[in-house]
Amino acid sequence: MQRRPGRFDTELEIGIPTSQDRSDILQKLLSKGKSPSPLSPRQVQDVADACHGYVGADLKALVNEAALLSIRRRHKTQQDADEQQQQHVAISFEDLQGALVHVRPSAMRQILIEVPTVTWADIGGQEEVKARLREAVEWPLKVTIANRQILSYLRITSTPRRSADSASDLPKGCCSTARPATPRQ
Repeated sequence: MQRRPGRFDTELEIGIPTSQDRSDILQKLLSKGKSPSPLSPRQVQDVADACHGYVGADLKALVNEAALLSIRRRHKTQQDADEQQQQHVAISFEDLQGALVHVRPSAMRQILIEVPTVTWADIGGQEEVKARLREAVEWPLKVTIANRQILSYLRITSTPRRSADSASDLPKGCCSTARPATPRQ
């Protein structure tokens, strides 16, 4: 969102709802239906806990999607249901769980993580701490990369081992019963 001067004098920022706030919003949205919600408070709290980053509009979309899933499920099971029964939509816990797949949190879309480019020279002092960090973090990565390079080099340059076709190919002391008996001189 671009902010230009002169449009608004004040800016209000409404934070992302907490788990308890999301639970309250879901309770209100579920109670607005024509039939009471069959969900227990524990189930509503479980859904609210799973909705990290969801704002009120996302929760409304979640309940709408769950209602659509409920209608589709009911329509599959009852082809000849009358119109009055179709108006009463009871959203189940499974409907809300299924709707979570379709509705994504909008508050998480605005988060952009930028990794700063900081070098060891930018960090002043603490040479001993920097040396420990290098040993703990950089060295295992460098050794792993070096090992991969060495292994790939060996795979390319090495010739495959010969198979042990005759007893003379076997090292001494190995498989003495497999060696042919040679007369002593």
